[in-house]
Amino acid sequence: MQPLVVGSVVVNLLVFLIGVVLLVVGFKSYRFGRVIRDTPTAKPGSVAAGRAEVEGIARPYRDPLEAPFTGEQALCLAWKVEERVPARRGEYKWVERASKTQLEPFYLEDDSGRVFVRADKHPDPESLPWEYDSRRFTERESDEVETFLKNYSEDGNPATTSNPAVTENPAQTTQPGTETALEDEVRYRYVKRLIPPGTKLYVFGSLEPQYGHSEIGFEADDETGMFVIKRTNETWIAAEAYWIGLLALGAGLLFVLWGGSIVIGPLVELLAL
Repeated sequence: MQPLVVGSVVVNLLVFLIGVVLLVVGFKSYRFGRVIRDTPTAKPGSVAAGRAEVEGIARPYRDPLEAPFTGEQALCLAWKVEERVPARRGEYKWVERASKTQLEPFYLEDDSGRVFVRADKHPDPESLPWEYDSRRFTERESDEVETFLKNYSEDGNPATTSNPAVTENPAQTTQPGTETALEDEVRYRYVKRLIPPGTKLYVFGSLEPQYGHSEIGFEADDETGMFVIKRTNETWIAAEAYWIGLLALGAGLLFVLWGGSIVIGPLVELLAL
């Protein structure tokens, strides 16, 4: 009987702890929604130092970045090249051959002026308003990718270009008449994410002096820890945070009450043993 009691106590304690975590997350999200809603939207050219939010058009701070293969211009850029290689039992897997993430500061401007945004100091690059795109290269198109990989290097050393398993002579590993089919098989995959110049953005954070720069710029807000760069406006962001907070608070309260009430009986029984 005792193992069942112990198991019941442990399970319900976990439910209780999950409820506590949800309460904390919900409170933070609800509070952040209130902060967003209560912070007036300023003009880029007249925004004051400290916590603030602005909306405007994103422009490069320096020369824009250039995406490989497509030549598209970007304020921030992340890409990777993967190669399709044989795996077990005739299956295939994707192996990364090269990748790079470049976060650059940019300006946000409108007819009132512009303000400096330190996107390069963003704590969570995955949350940035990326535009996604991808391209696949067949075996017959692979020369372009292999030339790029040989020339590309972040540290001055040539990049690894291929797996020995896929560089064998096809004539030695395939039946006659299948060379054309192999040429049409996908060999490489290129995935990119970017923020193009001219994108309309909403920014929330704290406008602070920037070391090494002559102008103040947006970075994470010290009190909330938030640095928001989104395509949506203040209304949507505040509503999303507000409702996520309310739902998490409700679920957390339910878990805490359920786990706490159910755990009392087994815990008393366990202590009596």
